[in-house]
Amino acid sequence: MGICKKCFELLRPTFTIIQSVPIISWLALVMFVWGIGLTGPIIISTLSLIPNVTFSVAQGVRNTDKKLLEMAKTYNVPKGKIIKDIYFGSIIPFLLSALEVISGNLWKVVIVSEYLAGKEGIGVQISWARQYVDTPKVYALTIIAVILGISTERLIKIITKRVINCY
Repeated sequence: MGICKKCFELLRPTFTIIQSVPIISWLALVMFVWGIGLTGPIIISTLSLIPNVTFSVAQGVRNTDKKLLEMAKTYNVPKGKIIKDIYFGSIIPFLLSALEVISGNLWKVVIVSEYLAGKEGIGVQISWARQYVDTPKVYALTIIAVILGISTERLIKIITKRVINCY
């Protein structure tokens, strides 16, 4: 999508639609097809977060230094080496940025998915606590979810800094 503008224009509507579909709609569709269980939250999380990463990586490829690509072609650098050394180096900041953004949304999507379509997990426990009007448990599980979200975000930031320092 980043190299071929026609491919981007062809695929962009599909990813935009995937990104725009509400999580609750994905939940209903996934429950109809796969029922309740682990599959639903995994598919819903993937469908909800992949468009962000895809658009970020495509933007990174599009922002690759054109002079560097021209020089590589002039010196007959193999296509595989161009992809590995030039394009991959160009997308790293965009990919890391996308990972930081989706890490904040990941736990919310997973927990909502578990809440409505899961067999186990924090979302299911919140659902049961709601049914039994166990308010302290809902708050406790919410705090655990927040801690997971913050921990994941911090871990991604640590990894991001290490990767950036390698380059």
